[in-house]
Amino acid sequence: MITITSVDIENSGASTAGEVLRELPESFAGGQQSTIGTNGQGPFQNLANFNYSDSANLRGFGSDSTLVLINGHRVSVTGIQNSVDISAIPLPAIDRIEVVSDGASALYGSDAVGGVVNFILKKDYAGAESRAEFGIPTEGGGFSQRYGQLFGTTWDGGSALISYQYRDQQGFYGSQRDWYTGPNPMSLGGSIHQNSVFFDASQQVNSSLRIFAEGLYNRTTSFGLSTYPSSPTDELRTVGYTYNATVGADFILPHDWKVDLTGTTGADRFDHLDFQPCCNYTSDTVPTNRLSMVEVLGEGPVISLPSGGVRTAVGAGYRTEQLDYEGVNIVSAGVHPRRHLEYGYGEVTLPLIGAQTARTGAQKLVLTLAVRYEDYSDFGTHLSPQVGLSYEPLQALILRGTWNKSFHAPGLYQKYASYYALLYPVEAPTGGSTVALIPAGGNSALQPETAKSFTVGFDYQPPEVRTLRLSATYFNITYSNRITQPITDPTTALIDPAFAVLVTPNPSPALQQTIISGANPFYNATGAPYDPALVSAIIDDRYRNVSEQWARGFDIGLKFTHDSDWGQFTPFLNGSYLQLSQKLTNSSPEQTISGLVFYPQKYKIQVGLNWLRSSLAGTAIFNYVPPENNNLLTSPGQIGCWATLDLQGSYSIVRPQSMFDGISFRLSVLNVLDKRPAYLAGGVLGYDPTQASPIGRSVKIGLAKEW
Repeated sequence: MITITSVDIENSGASTAGEVLRELPESFAGGQQSTIGTNGQGPFQNLANFNYSDSANLRGFGSDSTLVLINGHRVSVTGIQNSVDISAIPLPAIDRIEVVSDGASALYGSDAVGGVVNFILKKDYAGAESRAEFGIPTEGGGFSQRYGQLFGTTWDGGSALISYQYRDQQGFYGSQRDWYTGPNPMSLGGSIHQNSVFFDASQQVNSSLRIFAEGLYNRTTSFGLSTYPSSPTDELRTVGYTYNATVGADFILPHDWKVDLTGTTGADRFDHLDFQPCCNYTSDTVPTNRLSMVEVLGEGPVISLPSGGVRTAVGAGYRTEQLDYEGVNIVSAGVHPRRHLEYGYGEVTLPLIGAQTARTGAQKLVLTLAVRYEDYSDFGTHLSPQVGLSYEPLQALILRGTWNKSFHAPGLYQKYASYYALLYPVEAPTGGSTVALIPAGGNSALQPETAKSFTVGFDYQPPEVRTLRLSATYFNITYSNRITQPITDPTTALIDPAFAVLVTPNPSPALQQTIISGANPFYNATGAPYDPALVSAIIDDRYRNVSEQWARGFDIGLKFTHDSDWGQFTPFLNGSYLQLSQKLTNSSPEQTISGLVFYPQKYKIQVGLNWLRSSLAGTAIFNYVPPENNNLLTSPGQIGCWATLDLQGSYSIVRPQSMFDGISFRLSVLNVLDKRPAYLAGGVLGYDPTQASPIGRSVKIGLAKEW
């Protein structure tokens, strides 16, 4: 597990939870990210981010394959991509972020194929803290300001906390970057205004009962401009809110057992207005995602063995999910799919070798077994097992491995929305252009995704140097029946042999009419009347279960803390290598997609140094993403790497009894060398927003006061 503390977040210079996770080597900066917004290209996971949300996207499987929790509880998803908007979480409220970067469906259920990101928010806080931050890009545009206030109090047996954050991110446009080669006007970063608040309270009723309540509310408005070649400019305005609330009770039972009972409800809704002033055309997209669930969990010892105590955890729950999809001039208006599921799970931790049975070469051996049973109203039952083994041959070395099977149900929009059909000019195999009929969108024939994964790794921490920690993990994930819209760019599908199985050449008028009759709606974007004789192909880009995807690679981490007369120095290194490949059908060839533009990178490296001396602190972080292969052109090539240097310094005033006590100043310079995105020929924007940031060098000034 990877743990990102609140100190790590401050040292990173990040202003949102999305910025924190995008720098993580195990995470992909594609999918539903505010840095992409509505300007996404490539696979569908990069598209349809109507509300400039941020998401977790481990291993690059997509934002819908990473489960996001807040204090261990599920929260409502946003939009149509089945991802959680993590930008709604006030940054000052975060105590730490726990990242499990392998499949965890046996413990957490569907959505945890890529892993789990659990935001642990602050509790039992006494005092107050005020924060202000200003971000200034040196190339202009994109000015940001963020204000936060945290209040907390404790009393005998109880506590309460409230955290508020206001964030204002001004947009910036292609015309404000001299390297930009795409169409104008175009928002490279949207204008975002956000108010978010988190509340937590608990009370110890007696020695065996504690009750608690927590809630999160967020309201966001955004604006952007979008212009594509041969298309008018779109004004994109979005207003939305998110709320999630959990109440529960913890019971302490005899024999050291603990039982937790929780109930959660939440919703995410936004109204996205797409207006074309030139044509007086408006589309209004209003998705509302709802979540309700109750869960009971019991945990405690079962039996004591010479090697240690056997512990188990068992739980059960009931959950409902619903999508209300409304709007004007949009696909599938009036869709209200709903599903419910019952589930149960159990985990046993069995120490095979412990302190009393240890011997040379075998200090500790622990076996973990877990299983989860789920019964979906629309997909039936599924069983997800997991096995883990941890072996400690020496006090300094832990060898570990896991194996598990995962299950992921299709998103409600993917499964139940109708498809639309588009008549559109595309590149012809013989050169020039031709007309194709392109069905895209929902697919009622979708089946659940399944995955098998295993990991092996080690953690090394010598007892004579406890401040040194080295870890490495190999992962291998086979993802079957993967749901995706596999065609990166339908306009080039006829010249890309990888998509030949999705193309029907020379379709009959009757087949064309069948596609058009089932579509809701049918768009003719050719500028001429529909003539079936001119349609040279059908390109099927609806959601589908592709045959398989494979993710293989390894993660490494190194951290060392050294105290000296000059202060405390902590160098660190984090890296991840990923080979991601897929087959569209059983008969199609395997295609490596990591390292291609708009897809996850082959590897990411982060090297840094933290320094602390009394009230002074500093951080330097170097981030590196390698060159990518550009397959958008007939003759593939490469685009350059993305390498940035971030610097940060802070000073804290410690003067007890003084009004200045508790004040801290922070100065951050991100992308110190003002690295520009590599030019991407064939891309609409001229760069890959999943690899690089268009904002350039940015200076952030922060002020905080503890009261």
